Amino acid sequence: MQRTLGRSVVITGLGAFTPYGVGWSKVREGLDADVRAIASIDGLFPDVHGRVAGCIRDLAPFHAAFPDVRPPYPIRLTRIVMVAAHAAIADAAIDVTAPREDFGIVLERGRGPTPVVVKAMEPVFARGPRNMSPLLFSQSVSNAPAGAVATAFGLRGTHLLAIGGGGMLAAFDAIRRGDANAILCGGFDEIDADSFLAAERNGYLHATADVSAYRPGEASSPGAPRGEGCVCLVMEAASTARARGARVYAELAAVEQGLDFAEDGPLDRGATEGWGAPKAASLARYARAALDVAGEPIGSVGLAVGGASGVRVIDAAVHEAYRSLELDRLGVRSLKGHLGEMWGAATFASIAWVADSLERRQADCATLGRGRGVEATDARVALVTNLEFQGQHVAAVLRRSVA
Repeated sequence: MQRTLGRSVVITGLGAFTPYGVGWSKVREGLDADVRAIASIDGLFPDVHGRVAGCIRDLAPFHAAFPDVRPPYPIRLTRIVMVAAHAAIADAAIDVTAPREDFGIVLERGRGPTPVVVKAMEPVFARGPRNMSPLLFSQSVSNAPAGAVATAFGLRGTHLLAIGGGGMLAAFDAIRRGDANAILCGGFDEIDADSFLAAERNGYLHATADVSAYRPGEASSPGAPRGEGCVCLVMEAASTARARGARVYAELAAVEQGLDFAEDGPLDRGATEGWGAPKAASLARYARAALDVAGEPIGSVGLAVGGASGVRVIDAAVHEAYRSLELDRLGVRSLKGHLGEMWGAATFASIAWVADSLERRQADCATLGRGRGVEATDARVALVTNLEFQGQHVAAVLRRSVA
């Protein structure tokens, strides 16, 4: 599980495009004010009524950030990702006016590009293959958003798209090995009517019209609210960041990730939500492994963010894992009650929030079982865990920068 690698990695830029708006500061403001990004989506999608989710309703920020891009514009999801990437690179104050061979991109999405594939294939099935739009075909590949960002900013280094998990680990290892000096790393998700309804019907999503009903960590929560958007980090080798005088949010001291299949069980929606039960022992094992790689004892952790979402079996696993690690003393936080469940972006959002909190010495996200509120924190070490796809666990350790 552990890997022997070289260089230290730091986080120097945060960017986001979520229902809160553009930029990580908008997410922070929403959390500070305890305002959820989840709202009614009536009228946004056909056949979806009486439901709430975290949806981006205005793509005007894309035109503001990329005024030279003319119709036909990239698909909606690509525009969302490009705006978040633009915000992260600007926040890191990295010069990308010329192509960068040492600057890579690693993005992660929770699933394939279902909406654009469906749209591209409809005329094919109706009138034959000669009627497929070449533009839609080019956007139907999973890595279209990553390619658009790499092209727009001249990122010629390491280039990877991960689906279902693994993006953070790949970017972290690439910088430590010396494959790149900097990597734009992030995750993204899009809500569409077909996948929304499918998730509800297969038992993973228990949708409701009541925003307040979604409370990660509480047994009464009906499940996980859906969310969409993109969260990006700029990760750099510490030596490179120091050489250019960059502001450092935090050191990313360790990332551990692996697949441990969820326990089998009946498809009882009240017990498993149709996905099986994740193993608390596995989540704790990867957390301990990340702390070991970082050289930090469990007792040094002063801030913890778990992946509780309102899905009972997931929340129970998070609680049990943190109890076994004796980290329940901290109150385990989760962003998903405010941002919604973003399968591709959740890990990156949690890491961004922790890095920002360490740099500001302030924590202000929902604490499971203890209410919430802005509080000062002297935490030097933080732990982030998440269940990325059924049995795939990720754990990251961050340290407050001493620079």
